[in-house]
Amino acid sequence: MGKFAMETIVLVHSRHAIARLLPPLASLVLLLAGCADHGAQTRLDARTAFASVLANPVPASVENLQASGTANEGYVLHMRFTASERDINAILGAGYKRRTWNQIESRIMQAPANEFSPSWNPRAVVKKKCYELESADAWTRKGETSRHYLVIDEDARVVYFSGFGG
Repeated sequence: MGKFAMETIVLVHSRHAIARLLPPLASLVLLLAGCADHGAQTRLDARTAFASVLANPVPASVENLQASGTANEGYVLHMRFTASERDINAILGAGYKRRTWNQIESRIMQAPANEFSPSWNPRAVVKKKCYELESADAWTRKGETSRHYLVIDEDARVVYFSGFGG
């Protein structure tokens, strides 16, 4: 599988969501610049997204990281990356539970295929392991939970991630 090209994602946000996504100083800069109006967009580095919902700091073995998503009083985030078996196991150690493809297919296949290169298609992975996690993360409002889904290509160590948070 070749190198993936996408390095940033566009997030649609409200005044409330921007405060959860960026450090306070960056939020202040955006507010002063008038960028925090409802429906405004900001560019967010894919590594920042990874660090916010999967592992912080981002493990050194993570490569070919692509992400797509939106946030507006919650978030929907899809990422694909490669990583070492050790780092994948560390991510799974956060409490992911083993699931079948049928249990997570409808959630993991919601990613816009055309925003990834090559196209998003975990369905095509022949030797896959599937996981689910319910938790809170850096992008989840207090008292809310998020749901994360992983499909891991056991042969290529490609990880597909779909996350949904409140």
